Amino acid sequence: MNLISNGRLDLNLLHRLEQKPPLFSEGDIVFWTDPYISAHVLEAHLDPDSDDASRRPESIDGTVAFIAGRYSPGEYPRLLDLGCGPGLYCERFFDAGYEVSGIDFSAASIDFARDQAHDTGRTIEYRKLDYRDWEPDNDACDLITMIFGDFCVLSPADRDGLLGKIRRALRPGGLFLFDCFTELYLPGPDERAWYTMLYDGFWRGEENLVLEIKHRYQEERVHLNRYLIISADGEVQSSHIWHRWYERAELRSLMQDAGFEVDGMWGDLSGAPLRPSPEWFGLAARLVGNP
Repeated sequence: MNLISNGRLDLNLLHRLEQKPPLFSEGDIVFWTDPYISAHVLEAHLDPDSDDASRRPESIDGTVAFIAGRYSPGEYPRLLDLGCGPGLYCERFFDAGYEVSGIDFSAASIDFARDQAHDTGRTIEYRKLDYRDWEPDNDACDLITMIFGDFCVLSPADRDGLLGKIRRALRPGGLFLFDCFTELYLPGPDERAWYTMLYDGFWRGEENLVLEIKHRYQEERVHLNRYLIISADGEVQSSHIWHRWYERAELRSLMQDAGFEVDGMWGDLSGAPLRPSPEWFGLAARLVGNP
């Protein structure tokens, strides 16, 4: 759509675009797979001084060390990392002794991960795939990880569908390890900002104006970061980044309903102690019986 009509800025259209969209609706731009944007996301993954896309190397090291110490590759040899990005966790899990595979639907990240595995001699299987479309083999995994809040970007329907796939993929007694954020991690609702980029911005290589709007759907426990990317000629596209926050008691109940029992819960997946009012927590859910 275009914000310029008959040589004038269509403020009525802009006003409509500022309103809350339907819950979990998709924008025009898929953040993780857009070729231009995903290249910038990969740069953020690989930045050792930033937590924007992946956590810093020392945090990743701590997570892998904790998981390997508690759930050793001798007892749980086959590990699958969902939303693996450029393989930062997969490489470390491989070095710790696991048989590792990873799934991610960003071509830029998967291509980088494959190149790294080839160049370093690590036999890691990477699949370019949206894990919502993943069809697992039964009893194929001992551990499945989903790290840095990926669980929280799923709609309830996608979440429940993925939990069913995880049940099928895990052997009885296998574990699903993931982390979630609470409402305290998220910015306030209805915050707004705008900024211009003249060249090589995050969203586009050419001139553009970005309007950023944060919406809160309090009853559904959902937060939306919405971006309106406006080109110099008035063309506008949107990108929606949804976040569903959780509380610990809610996750315990959800895991039980999905056929799991909670094996451990921590302040994060590095085993930090739980805090009374956390922004994050990590959880290990063990599959009960047969999938």
